[in-house]
Amino acid sequence: MNSGTRFRAGASLVVAVSVGSVALGAPPGNLSARIEAALAAKRLGKARVGVLVVDGDSGRTLFERDADKPFTTASNTKIVTTAAALDLLGPDYTFTTRFFRRGSIENGALSGDLIVVGGGDPNLSGRFHAGRATAIFEEVAQKLIDGGVRKIDGDLVLDDRAFDRQFLAPGWPRDQLDAWYTAPVAALALNDDCLDVTIRPGSAPGQPAVVSLEPSTQWVIFENAATTTNVRSRHKYALSRKPGTHEIRLAGEVWSGAGPATENVTIDDPPLFFGAALHDTLERAGISIGGQVRLVERDETSDAPGGAVDRKDFGGDGVLVHSIGTPLWATVEVTNKHSQNFYAEQTLKTLGYERRGLGSFANGVSAVGEFLTRLGIAPATYTMVDGSGLSAENRFTPRQLVTILRAMLSRPAGAAFFRSLPISGTDGSLEERLKDAAYRGNIVAKTGYIRRVGALSGYARKRSGGTAVFSILLNDFPGSNSEMKEIEDQICRAIVDDAPSQPDSHR
Repeated sequence: MNSGTRFRAGASLVVAVSVGSVALGAPPGNLSARIEAALAAKRLGKARVGVLVVDGDSGRTLFERDADKPFTTASNTKIVTTAAALDLLGPDYTFTTRFFRRGSIENGALSGDLIVVGGGDPNLSGRFHAGRATAIFEEVAQKLIDGGVRKIDGDLVLDDRAFDRQFLAPGWPRDQLDAWYTAPVAALALNDDCLDVTIRPGSAPGQPAVVSLEPSTQWVIFENAATTTNVRSRHKYALSRKPGTHEIRLAGEVWSGAGPATENVTIDDPPLFFGAALHDTLERAGISIGGQVRLVERDETSDAPGGAVDRKDFGGDGVLVHSIGTPLWATVEVTNKHSQNFYAEQTLKTLGYERRGLGSFANGVSAVGEFLTRLGIAPATYTMVDGSGLSAENRFTPRQLVTILRAMLSRPAGAAFFRSLPISGTDGSLEERLKDAAYRGNIVAKTGYIRRVGALSGYARKRSGGTAVFSILLNDFPGSNSEMKEIEDQICRAIVDDAPSQPDSHR
C-alpha cells in the first residue's frame, strides 16, 4: 500500500511506457561498496534488510544480502498477484458484468426481474468516466428505455456467486477498515467499494459544511456534523464509517476559504451497495422498481425467480440487456502503477474463481501457487494471504521476487506486466522519485510500504548497458517511510551506475 488518495484517470485505459536511454552524468562506482554504504546508514538501526541484484540476461548475481530469507513484502506482493494473473489468464482475459431482463414487456412494464451477474470487475467506477461512478448504470437505464421498459414489476436480482462473501482478508488492520486502501472485495463492486465525499465550506461561519456524495444513493446513511469556520488553523475534519454498517459521519470544521476536497470512505456489504446505486440510478432515469434489491441465494436453482446453478449460464431464458467487459491488462496497469489494493484483491479472487471454481482469498492464493510452482518456488517457502500486500503476514524472499521478475521478461504476458510498473521520475508511485536526468526513466519497479516495511523490486537500465533485476526489502525499520525510500533510491542509483568492468566481491 502506498500513501495518497485513490487514483483517478481520464478516458484512456492505456499508458504507454518504455525504459529510456541512460544519461551519462553520474560516475560509475563499485556496486557492492555503494550498496553496502547505503545499508550502513545509522537510520537503519536494527532493521532487517534483504537485497538481490542480478543480471537480467544471464542471471549472474551482482549483489546479495540475505536474499533467501523471508521478508514482509507490503505492496511488492502485487508483483506476485499480477504476474500470476497475466500468466495464467492472459492479458486479454475480460472481467464481464452482465445485465438480463426476465419476463414479458407490456405497456412499458417488465413483468419480471432485472438480473445482474457479477464477474469481479474492479473497473466499474468513475475512473474512466469523468468521475461519474454510475455511468455504466446510466447506460443500462438507456438500454431498458430503448427496449420499451419504464417499469420493473419484479426485483433487482444480484448474482455475486463468482466470489464468496468474505469481503475482508485475514490480517488486514481492523482499525483502518474505513480507509480506501482496505476496501472490501466482492464479485459485484462499484466505485472501488468506496463512497467519494466532496466537502466544501458553507455559506458563512457556523453553517454546515456542504457535502456531495458519489455515487449518490439513499442506501448510505450519512450524518454531516461538520461546520464552517473562518479561522484557517481550525480547518480539520474526519470522515468515518461505523463498523459493520453503512452509517457514515463527517465531523469537524471546514475553513471558509478552502476549496472543494474529495475524501473516500469504504462501504459495508459491496453487492447491496452496488444494487442500491443501480436501483437509484434507474429511478432517476424514470424507471420505477416494484420489487426489492436482493442477492441470489447460494443454492438458488434455475426454477427460482433469479437463477441457475451454473453462474456463467445465469439468466437462463432471460434477455441480455447490457454487458460490460474490461481487459486484465488494463486492470493490472491500475493495480501496479498506482498500487491499488482493491484491484489486486479483485484480481486474486478472480484467479480463485477461474482456476478453483470460487473466488476466495484461499483459492486465489492456491491459484497463484500454480504459477509459482512452475517457476520452482515451492509453497512451503513463502506465505501469502492476500493479493495486495496489505497484510503483514505476506512473506517472500528477495530471490523469489527476482525469479518472478526475470521470468516475466520472457513470458508471453511479459510486455503487459512490464508496462504496468511505475517508471522513475515519470509516472505512478515513482513519479516523484529518482527524477534527476541520470536516473529518470531508468528504474521500472513496484513500490511497497506498510508500517515499518519498505519494498522496491523491478528492473534497472544500467548506464554501461544491459538490464539488472533487483529486489530490496526492508523490515522492522525504525524511521520514516521517506528514509526507507532514500535508502532504496541510493541502491537504485548504484545499480544504474554499475559498470561491468568493476570488480565485485559478491559475484
